Order: sequence, then C-alpha cells, then structure tokens
Amino acid sequence: MARLQGLMAGMPMTLELELGTHKLNHRRLRVLGGQTPCQCFHDPQRRVRLHAAQRKKIFSELFGQYWQFAQCMPERTPHTLTAAWRWVVQDWLRCQNWIKIRTNNQKTVSTNSNGFLSHN
Repeated sequence: MARLQGLMAGMPMTLELELGTHKLNHRRLRVLGGQTPCQCFHDPQRRVRLHAAQRKKIFSELFGQYWQFAQCMPERTPHTLTAAWRWVVQDWLRCQNWIKIRTNNQKTVSTNSNGFLSHN
C-alpha cells in the first residue's frame, strides 16, 4: 500500500480516481455471485441494450420527473439536487425491475455484559 501511495504521489487527481474505480470494478463481490462488476457489465446475458431513441426517451422521462421534484424542493443546493436525481433514477430502475433494494436487518446484540472481568 505504501508503495502504491508513493507511486501515486505525483499523479493528477483524475488519474487517482480512475485507478481507484478500476480497482473497485475488478474486485470479486459475493453479492454478484463471485463475479466482478466489470464481468457483470460485459455479460451479454445480463446486459440491457437500448437504442439511442430509447435512451433519449428514458432520459427525458427521468429529467421531467427530476425537474418536477426539484421545483417542489424548499431549498435547492447542489447536495439536495444530486440526492434528488439519485432518488428519481433509483425509483425508475426499481419500477422497471432492473434493481431490487432491500435493507439488511441488523441482528440484535445484547449490550449487557458480565460484570466479572479478570486480568489474571
């Protein structure tokens, strides 16, 4: 790790981000069945192919929803607008059944501990 940081010391920030993204995209993940995100993206059986007209229609639909949402926001900051865009896209993907979102229920952990502690 120190060697990598030494090599990256003189690199521009964009190159650091590109390398970091590459590293993340090529790490095997349990949630993807042991595949990398890169493998899933390029898998012809999983990949959705859309023509330019379809992509344009989808984007205009999403942007219309986003614009309506943004108009109703009491405070528009870059942070809240970015969050709104993510929410609109995530909601659309969920409605198309392209993604599923679920919460991981945390296991209940007891905070009670035995009062006896021995260091002998």
